[in-house]
Amino acid sequence: MNNLLKIAIAQTTPIYKDALKNFELIYPRLEALAKKNEVILLPELFLTGPITKEKIGQEPKIVKDNLVVLERLKELSKNCRCHIIAGLLEKKDDSLYNSLFLISFDGSVDVYRKMHLFTPFKEDKIFKRGELPPVFKIKNQEDNEVLLGLAICFDIRFPELFRYYVRHGAQIIFIASCWPQKRLEHLRLLLKARAIENQCFIVCANLCGKINNEVFAGFSSVITPAGDRILELDDKEGVGAICCDLSLVEKVRELFKSFYSFSNFHQRPCFKVISLEKAKDLCILRKRLGQKCVFTNGCFDILHAGHVDYLRKARECGDFLVVGLNSDKSVKDIKGDLRPVNTELDRAFVLASLSFVDYVVIFDDPTPINLINTIRPDVLVKGADWQEDEIVGAKEVKSWGGQVKRIPLLEGRSTSCIIERIVSRFKDKSNI
Repeated sequence: MNNLLKIAIAQTTPIYKDALKNFELIYPRLEALAKKNEVILLPELFLTGPITKEKIGQEPKIVKDNLVVLERLKELSKNCRCHIIAGLLEKKDDSLYNSLFLISFDGSVDVYRKMHLFTPFKEDKIFKRGELPPVFKIKNQEDNEVLLGLAICFDIRFPELFRYYVRHGAQIIFIASCWPQKRLEHLRLLLKARAIENQCFIVCANLCGKINNEVFAGFSSVITPAGDRILELDDKEGVGAICCDLSLVEKVRELFKSFYSFSNFHQRPCFKVISLEKAKDLCILRKRLGQKCVFTNGCFDILHAGHVDYLRKARECGDFLVVGLNSDKSVKDIKGDLRPVNTELDRAFVLASLSFVDYVVIFDDPTPINLINTIRPDVLVKGADWQEDEIVGAKEVKSWGGQVKRIPLLEGRSTSCIIERIVSRFKDKSNI
């Protein structure tokens, strides 16, 4: 049985500095598309183009205007029973995000926040990185559920995100982009590759024309799970529409599936526990590739929810996380002869089993200052219960241009509290 979805893409060039003026300019086209299609995809930051440092001064107005536009799009979606996917600037909890809004005609709004920030446009200095989202769901006019993924521009170069979506059932992935004309062939090749390797529909809406002295490519397109480009615009402003038969996804996958997750691609924990010399070499190599090194340290004696939450947040501060682990000798010197409860090798193995911990280095010294000076992290992380001037290595990290970040801890979670609860609960042997 066919499972059809009518999709439209709108390719735009924001010509005014005023986002609302740009919206009024394209609104008639959007309204016409919404009346005839089930999904409309708009480009990344379609009202402004890339947010540069020069535009940051206008940020309060842009955010306010984008909220007005979001309400207009919600109204249009409801009136025309059409889902709209639009790239907008978003402010949440005092952080700016490069976001993609999925506006459904039932009034619900889902958001994908760009995960891979484009450093040549200084996005890493302007936006906060988004977190891995769920697979999104919409209904088509036949009331069939459609599972989809969302991505933004530079995300295209990171196939792991697309693998994640497809492994969780996505049939179609929508990409909003500000892709420059000088790398047009990269865009066309990467879109086709993402469709073929994941055996899903890929839909991309790109900006076009000259914006902020950069020429954007256009060539928005729709590609089938078999890799056929069934719709492509040129380099000018315009719209396109096509009806996609989502049953083609399963037909293509009937022959073979190319998106399985193989367990042997997961790094074994023992390979993550490394020497200081090895950590130094790996950090140099990865930083040459433009990756940001995050470092934190601790005893991590009995791993608990507080530790896991802290380490996950630490990893989000950069591209790879090195954990300095106090050795058994170091823990005894700090906490007394009754600690640690678990040996350094057991503690290292448990830490290394966490997906967001990249490397574990065991150290004997009372403090990790030698480790810090050796690997020279870009970000030093400690709990918010430490003041910055109390954090070992803070001065050194800042001296080479790094950052110090203090992360709030989950209340009431600590190894000492767990030990006290166990001792208290089982003091009376009759309770055992």
